[in-house]
Amino acid sequence: MTRGRIIEIILTSIALSVLIQFLLTTVLEFGVRPDIEILNTEGHEYFFGLDYGYVINVELSNKGREGAAIVGVDLRYRSEKWSRSQTVYLKRDESKKFTFEFLQPTIQQSQLLETSFEVRVFPLRR
Repeated sequence: MTRGRIIEIILTSIALSVLIQFLLTTVLEFGVRPDIEILNTEGHEYFFGLDYGYVINVELSNKGREGAAIVGVDLRYRSEKWSRSQTVYLKRDESKKFTFEFLQPTIQQSQLLETSFEVRVFPLRR
């Protein structure tokens, strides 16, 4: 075997190895969801100019692959319910804060004990 042929075989092997690694990484990452965790939630009444409403702050962290998720927030006051949702995108190991505003309810300080909210996260596949 000539020296040129040996170099050709080595370069071909390296190229195939890189191609296989790329294909495996692409295939394995396809369909993988981000792992988004709710770190903190906080809700309070808020004065929006001429009317009271309610604000819910949500802090999220992604411990998985980068990707998108839908964040849903429900606010309940007595028998009434209001919902908000937002599609968010987080990189791996990234944390972000989001704010959800509810202008419909007129909730005052004396009624806060009757108010509750729920936050849900639905990761999306790539």
